[in-house]
Amino acid sequence: MRITSPSPTFTGYILSLLYVCDIKPDEYTVTKDGFEIYNIEGLKNGGKIVEQIAREIEEKRRGKKDQTPFIIPLTAKNEKKSYQKILKELNIQSDAPISDVLEKYFQSMTEKTNESPYTCPSCLAPEFYEFNRVLGYTESRRKSDKYKKLSFDGYMLGIAGYVTSYLDRVKITGNQFVEVHLLPNVEGAHPEITMNWVEMYKKLRFGIEGLTPVTSLLMWLSLKTNYQGTVQLIALNPAVGKNPTVVWSTFNLDLTHTSKIFGELEENYKKILERLLIDTFNQTGTNFTIKTSQLIFEAINGTKPLEELLYVGSREGALVTIKEVLGSQITQEERRYLEYSKFVRHLFWILSPKS
Repeated sequence: MRITSPSPTFTGYILSLLYVCDIKPDEYTVTKDGFEIYNIEGLKNGGKIVEQIAREIEEKRRGKKDQTPFIIPLTAKNEKKSYQKILKELNIQSDAPISDVLEKYFQSMTEKTNESPYTCPSCLAPEFYEFNRVLGYTESRRKSDKYKKLSFDGYMLGIAGYVTSYLDRVKITGNQFVEVHLLPNVEGAHPEITMNWVEMYKKLRFGIEGLTPVTSLLMWLSLKTNYQGTVQLIALNPAVGKNPTVVWSTFNLDLTHTSKIFGELEENYKKILERLLIDTFNQTGTNFTIKTSQLIFEAINGTKPLEELLYVGSREGALVTIKEVLGSQITQEERRYLEYSKFVRHLFWILSPKS
C-alpha cells in the first residue's frame, strides 16, 4: 500500500499508527513522498486497537467539564464534502462517531486503486494551511495544492494516526485550549531500544498538565515513559468556523539522557519529582518549584554545578525544618518543600561521581 504524505505532521501520524499496530521496521518503508506499507494484514488487525483508543477518547471527552466532543475538525466546504464521501464509501451514517468510522474501515480494509482523491483535512497537514497565509510566498498555494489531496486509504490511515497520537486538550491561557499529539521521530529511536507504544500512550494520555516550562515537559515525559529516543510533541489550535487547524507550537525533545537518569530513581522519589513538575506546570507554582525544576534539568545535563542544585534545593527545606522545630505551624505547601529537598539530596547522590 502506497501512502502519500502531505506534511511532516501527517508522517508523524502514520508512524504513530504503525508503532501502535506493531508493524515492524521491515514491513514498511519511509519514502521521500510518504510510505510503502507491506504488512496490510497486520495493519488491519491493529485496527481493533485503534478503534478501542478512539472509544476511550470519546468517552473521556464526554466526561470533561467543557463537554467538547472528540471529532475530526473540518472547516472548508471541500473538507466536509470529502468527509461525507468517505462516510458514504463506508456506508455509515453522517453523524457516526470516529470510533465507528474507524471500525468499519479496518473491518473492510482492502487497498483501493484508481479512486478519486479526497481533500486533506487541515488537522492532517496543519503546516500547509498556516503557510499559505504567510505574505510574500506567492507560489505557496500552487506548490502545496498537489499535497492537499489524499487517497481513500491515505485519508483513513491519517485519521487513524491522528487518533493514536492524541494525548489531550491542554489549557494554555484563559479559555484557550490546544490539542496535544505525541509523534514518533523517523530517526528518533535508538535501534537497540524497543518500546510498547500502546502502553506508552496509555501512560501519557489524559495525564499531561501543561506544556511549559519546556524543561519540565521533557522531564515529565522521561519520567512517565523512560523512553530513550527523540519524540515530537505538537500542539494544535483546532479548526473553528472558517479557520483551519494550525500549529500552535512544536517541541522536539530528546528524552534519552533524562530517561537514563530517572531510571535510577527509587519509586517514592519518582512520585515526588512528578509532583514537583506538576507544580511547575500549574500557573500558581512558586518561584522555588520553578527554579528547582530548572536546576534539576541543568544539573542532569551538566550545565550547572551539582552544588548549586543542592544549595538551592536544601535551603528551603532547612528553613521549613527550623520553623517546625521552633513550634510554628507548617503549611501544606511547606511540607512539599521538605519533600522536594529530600529529592534534591537523593538526586545529588545519584549524579555525584562515585569514587
